[in-house]
Amino acid sequence: MPKTDNLLWLMPRAIELPLADGTAVLFKVALRAVEEMLPPGAFVRIHRSYLAARGRITGFSGTEVTLDKHGVTQPIGKK
Repeated sequence: MPKTDNLLWLMPRAIELPLADGTAVLFKVALRAVEEMLPPGAFVRIHRSYLAARGRITGFSGTEVTLDKHGVTQPIGKK
């Protein structure tokens, strides 16, 4: 797992690990499993498929969250 202070958001339905030989390994992982590996309180679930870095959220509307200074957006769930 990379250092979490560099992550903006996670959407781990399938994770691709590129290898040095040009191939890649693809595997599925449940978001809940990844969520349990992260530091408590560092990420917030914004959608059933997304976790956002709590400290990187710079704004939100009724439909999306804005992350970081670059204005990256991710959807907010309806729940």
